[in-house]
Amino acid sequence: MLEAPPALRVRNAQLADLEAIRRIYNQGIEDRVATLDEDPKDTDEMALWWNEHDGRYCVLVSENSQAQIVGLGCT
Repeated sequence: MLEAPPALRVRNAQLADLEAIRRIYNQGIEDRVATLDEDPKDTDEMALWWNEHDGRYCVLVSENSQAQIVGLGCT
């Protein structure tokens, strides 16, 4: 019998999450499966990206049971 995976909590991202978002985003660049970007993003580039994602755009993060950010999604 398969066990259910641990629950994840999905919430709106906050500025304090930006480093975790950068880490996950850059992992997607390295893996070549999650984005068409080819160059890893530094802190300044991610800050610019963050500033473009407010108002009508949404950034969500998912946290595991230890409140570690393990995923993200954005519109």
